[in-house]
Amino acid sequence: MSDAASTGRTVLLAECLLYAIGPHQALDQYLKSIFGEDGPGGGDPGWWIVWVDSEADAIEPVEWRDFVAALDSGDGCFEVYLDETVTDRRPTYGYFTRCEIYSGIEARLRSICKDYPERRLEAERISMRLTKKDTRGWKVVLDAALRKWREKV
Repeated sequence: MSDAASTGRTVLLAECLLYAIGPHQALDQYLKSIFGEDGPGGGDPGWWIVWVDSEADAIEPVEWRDFVAALDSGDGCFEVYLDETVTDRRPTYGYFTRCEIYSGIEARLRSICKDYPERRLEAERISMRLTKKDTRGWKVVLDAALRKWREKV
């Protein structure tokens, strides 16, 4: 992947996370849905971050298949999408590893801590769950949700 493509993906994720983790809402409002607890993760104005484990569910199946094939786990990836009415980026979607999603969320939480110090405690609590310092962390929740979903299929 070229540096420009990598930068474009990073910017797409950061822009989408501006909507997902906003400073004027509960910081974890959308995280449960992003990690599969409350249905697909998305909202207004036209964004989503969802786990996709089948090319049939991907916006671009061939790109999804190529991305997943390059992963060690090969069990799926996150799809990030912004509606073209809210961004001038092209493409308006991208595929991301769990690590990239966690890193993006961490970066967004750090930004909120810096710009909104009164939200620091809430952001730090979420960050603790993300980094698995708390055994009830999002990584544990995501892995459990994926196992549960696979059992249904």
